[in-house]
Amino acid sequence: LELGCAVFPRHNMNPTVGLSKISIFVNSFFLWAFNVFNALRTRLLVSPVSASQTVVYSELPRHSSVSRTLMTEMLRSEHTDSRGLAYGGSILAWVDVCAGVSAKRHSGKPCVTASVDGVHFFSPVKLGDIVVLRGAVNRAWRTSLEVEVRVEAEDMLTGKKRYCCQAYLTFVAVENGNPVPVP
Repeated sequence: LELGCAVFPRHNMNPTVGLSKISIFVNSFFLWAFNVFNALRTRLLVSPVSASQTVVYSELPRHSSVSRTLMTEMLRSEHTDSRGLAYGGSILAWVDVCAGVSAKRHSGKPCVTASVDGVHFFSPVKLGDIVVLRGAVNRAWRTSLEVEVRVEAEDMLTGKKRYCCQAYLTFVAVENGNPVPVP
């Protein structure tokens, strides 16, 4: 009879020597919990739906925390106009990249931008500012995802941060040019 496990290893081969009733109970409980966890994990990772189809982990629903993306860029002269303020197109290009990474992380599949649903600029970004973009999937439908990206500008000298922009984009997961389901 083997009562040892990785958490409470046995040092002698006689199960009655050196083990109290409490340690036997704790040992048995951890062994039972480990077996239950493995059984559940096996059923969640690969569970047969029919004889020819299986559901793998990438197709199970995912929490939005999986898709969180943080991007940092520095606003340089090629991104600004003659007054030293950022072009909206430069910010939008970074927003699209950040949202695309979030969509791909969430779906685990290639994604394309279907639409930019809304972009709102609240304050200008100045030359030399650090631009911080935070993206995450808000909602997933059958083949599409809505991604929110928030943009902040940080003054390098003072460390002050300003909320500058917010955008919502819709992405579609594709394989071989056709939309495919997302988790």
